[in-house]
Amino acid sequence: MKMNVPNYFLLAIIASTMSCSSAVTLADMQNQVDKTTREVESAQEAMIELANMKEQYSEDHRDAIIKALKTRDKALQQDVNRIKGIEAESAQGAANDMADNLKAERSSIQAQMSELEKVNRENWQSTRDSINREIEILNGHIARLTQSLADDKPVK
Repeated sequence: MKMNVPNYFLLAIIASTMSCSSAVTLADMQNQVDKTTREVESAQEAMIELANMKEQYSEDHRDAIIKALKTRDKALQQDVNRIKGIEAESAQGAANDMADNLKAERSSIQAQMSELEKVNRENWQSTRDSINREIEILNGHIARLTQSLADDKPVK
C-alpha cells in the first residue's frame, strides 16, 4: 500500500497532537495535588475513627462479657435456692454437694466479673497523636513536591 505525501503529513500531525496531549500541565498537577490532599485527609479521618471505635469496642466487649457472667451468676443463685429447698433426707447429702459446687462456680464468676470491672477502657490517644504526626509528614511531602508550582504560570 502506497502512502501519498498529504496522508503522511496528516499522520504526522495526528501523532504530534497525541503526544502533546500527554504533556502534564499545571492544571493536571493542581488536580493531582487536590486529589492527594483529599485522600490524605480521608485516610486521617478513617484512621482516627478506627482508633475511636477500638476504644469503644474494648469497653462494649468487656460490658457484654460482664452481662453474660451476671446472667449466669443469677441462674446459679436460683439453682442454689432450688436445691436448698429439697427436703427429702435421702437427697439432702447430694443436694448439699451440688449446692456447694454451684456456690464455688458463682464465686469464680464473681471473681471474673470483679477483674473485668477493674479493666479500664483502652486509651488509643497516643495512636491518634501518631496518626496526626504521620499525616503532617505526608502533608509536608506534598508541600515539598509542589512548592515550585505556586511560581508557575499556566501556559497558553
